[in-house]
Amino acid sequence: MQSKWLYGFGLVRHLIEQLDLSPNMKVLDLGCGFGKTVRYIARKFGCNITATDISKKVVEKAEERASKGRWGFRVNFKVLDRQNLIFDGEMFDTIIVE
Repeated sequence: MQSKWLYGFGLVRHLIEQLDLSPNMKVLDLGCGFGKTVRYIARKFGCNITATDISKKVVEKAEERASKGRWGFRVNFKVLDRQNLIFDGEMFDTIIVE
């Protein structure tokens, strides 16, 4: 029997599948990069996502990519340092950090 190795985005998808996500859950992604993971979650599960990254240029690119999909409205991108988060009592069902 050959073992199946997961790596890259295949591993990310596998781990996300373990989260038992459902539509309208609130997800926080700390360090979203260009937003591939949050786009996948929004498209597949219909979650409402707050995606943060410390780089303004990276967030702008992530917003641009998200705007090309019908589900882009479900993702709210913010430029934030994950060491100094302020969400004023906002609650999330799950937090993702890659």
